[in-house]
Amino acid sequence: MIKKLLLIGLPVLAVVVLIGFVITDGRNGNKQGADNTNNQQNQRTQKGIGLSPKSFNGADFRQFFSKASKGSSIILWGGTWESLGAENSAPRVVLELQEDYRHSSAIVVDVPSETLAAQVDLRPLLEDAAAFAEEYKPAYMGLGNEVNFYYDFSPEEYEFRMQFYRDAYDMIKEVSPDTQVFTVFQLESMKGMQGGLFGGENNPTRLSQWDLLEDAEVFDFIAFTSYPGLVYKHPDDIPQDYFRDILSHTDKPIAFSETGWFREGPDSEWESSVEEQERYIRKLPSLISPTNPKFVTWLFLYDQETRPPFTTMGLLAPEDETSDAWEAWQLIRL
Repeated sequence: MIKKLLLIGLPVLAVVVLIGFVITDGRNGNKQGADNTNNQQNQRTQKGIGLSPKSFNGADFRQFFSKASKGSSIILWGGTWESLGAENSAPRVVLELQEDYRHSSAIVVDVPSETLAAQVDLRPLLEDAAAFAEEYKPAYMGLGNEVNFYYDFSPEEYEFRMQFYRDAYDMIKEVSPDTQVFTVFQLESMKGMQGGLFGGENNPTRLSQWDLLEDAEVFDFIAFTSYPGLVYKHPDDIPQDYFRDILSHTDKPIAFSETGWFREGPDSEWESSVEEQERYIRKLPSLISPTNPKFVTWLFLYDQETRPPFTTMGLLAPEDETSDAWEAWQLIRL
């Protein structure tokens, strides 16, 4: 999710705390089965959903996985790096439930700036990532989220982070070579599209950050978050080559770890509707097809409590059984 808009360092999915959710021993015996199967499904773009239940009580939590499986084969969780080493943490639960709900998992972690600054020895964080990967063998593991924003704030911190992520990559691949490890950039910022709800100007010539992709050469692929609705008022305004630009700047495989379109605009000057949300979904296949991404993840299944305009970016309101957008998401092939 956009750091500049939310003024936070991690997606809202990071603050999930699963209290009292019990994982039965029967699931602990094969933590890698579903992901090993899905690792082979890289010839066709997979659809994903960010972890976003109605609530985090047991019934709603399980209902999310059951519902999400009807329209997606990947569940993405994003949060703090420290969660990798915590017992019964959200990423562990997501991976433990793979066998039950037959999904693959994408885990994206990052370290808040204050944590990174306070760490004299970063080895424990690296070891946590390696131990997590060795135990669970996730199909996809993301290191750093919307990392180009760190460059905006401090090029020095950005360089330090990228080396930290590269060190983690090496340790993860040593113990889990089949895990696909990636990092995440924010696409609108990378394209120099800072107008619209970003509050700046669209100036790709002066503001683009494509050169930063060179720092991600070590990773197995590069992921992007992308929210065209922050720059364009209507889905039909999005240029047909909007995502094709990426191919001019990297030959690495790519994915979209977050995308979405809000049902309600932030004000009368920037309105939206479920019809526009549906229109964006139906336009997605033609927009992304030139890039052949590994996966495309919609931010939320159910609306989550966060800051506008992301509050209505779910495919469903909590009280909804279905919606035009949810029906469209289930039907499209990417």
